Amino acid sequence: MTISPPADYVASSALPYPNSLPMSIRQVVFQHPRTQGLSTLQRLDGRSMLRTEVVEREGTAMSESIPHRSLLGELARRADTRSRRGRRYPLDGLLAMLILGALHGEKSLRGMWMWGCKHWESLRRPLGLVGNPHPPVYATVWYVVSALPKDVLDQAFQEWTLTWSGERVRAVSVDGKVLRGSRRREPAESGLEVISAVGQELRVVLAQRGVCEGDTITAAIELLKGMPLQGKLVTADAGLLHREVVETILEGGGDYLGVVKDNHPQVKKAIDDWVEPDVFPPGPGTSAG
Repeated sequence: MTISPPADYVASSALPYPNSLPMSIRQVVFQHPRTQGLSTLQRLDGRSMLRTEVVEREGTAMSESIPHRSLLGELARRADTRSRRGRRYPLDGLLAMLILGALHGEKSLRGMWMWGCKHWESLRRPLGLVGNPHPPVYATVWYVVSALPKDVLDQAFQEWTLTWSGERVRAVSVDGKVLRGSRRREPAESGLEVISAVGQELRVVLAQRGVCEGDTITAAIELLKGMPLQGKLVTADAGLLHREVVETILEGGGDYLGVVKDNHPQVKKAIDDWVEPDVFPPGPGTSAG
C-alpha cells in the first residue's frame, strides 16, 4: 500500500511510513511547509480519515503573542468541552468572531455568523482560525454555542474587565433588567433576566449573572461573591436590599447604599424612628414624642 502525499505536503522521514505499520491501521504523517504540527491520514478498516492536528506557523506565533490581558486571551483560557475528534475551529476564535459580529450591530446568532463569513479572510488569521480556508457552516456555530456552559462568556468578560478597571472603579451599581431582544414570541414566555454590576465611574458592565426562575436575590449574591468589593461602595434598589445581599457586600469588604421602601416595613420603621428626631426636630412647645 502506497500513499502519495499531496503536492503541498512533504513526508516526515522521522515517522513510520505506511508499509511499516500493521495492515489493520496504516498511517502516514505529513509536515506541511506552512504549518507547525502534524496531519495524520489514517486508514482504519478500509475507511480513510484525515485527522488534522495542525496550526499554521503564523497562527501559532499569533497565539503566543496574544496579550494575556486581552479579551481574546481570556477566551483562549476557557476550557473547550468538545470532543477532540472533528474539532476544526478553535473555541476562542469562534466566540471572538461572534462577539465582533455583535459589536457590529448583529442581533441574532445567524446574523453574527453571516457577518463572520463575510469578513472571514480578514478575521481568520488574527483570531487563530488559520487552519481553515473556509468559514464554519451555521450548524457548527449553533452546536458550539448551544453546548457552551452558560457562565463561560460571563466569566471571560468579567475577568477581562477587571484587568483594566481595577482601582478605577470605586462605586458599583447592582440592578436587575431584562435583556433587549430576548423576549420570546409566546406572550407567556418572558425575556432573559440578568443581574448586572456596573462601574459608575466607567459606565461599563463589570459582571452579570442570569436570573433563574425569578430568584434575583440568589443571582445577586453569586454575582457579588465573584467580584472584588474591598473599598467599594455598592448601591442597589429596594428589591435587592435584602439581609443576605448586604451581608455578602460587608463580608467582601465593601459598603452599601440603598433605598428602603415598604417592602421592608420593619426596617423602614426602625430607620424612620432613628432619623426622625434629627431630620424633623421638635419645635418650640412640642414634645419629642
